[in-house]
Amino acid sequence: MLFDVPVNNATEFFQLERLCRQREAAAAVRTYLLDCWNEQWLARWSAINGWAPVQLRFRAQLFSAEEWRQLRADLLTGRATIADVGAAFEIEREEIKRHDRD
Repeated sequence: MLFDVPVNNATEFFQLERLCRQREAAAAVRTYLLDCWNEQWLARWSAINGWAPVQLRFRAQLFSAEEWRQLRADLLTGRATIADVGAAFEIEREEIKRHDRD
């Protein structure tokens, strides 16, 4: 129940605030996994083989955890609107779709 809170009677504001928190968490996990992979595996592999540093990066330019955190804070204080949050979701969706075609 902690992660699957029913939203059928929730307001649009609550749903978007929740989605911002989810995107923030996903961005933090994505950054953590890529950083760990690069540091613990690719950096050592490159050093062992005498290669220049190699890094695995996500091709799509998605918002960072800090950017999602700031957008959520702006939504809560009224500096960002529901339309602003919707636009951020749309930007990420289009960025992912653009790279899915590559």
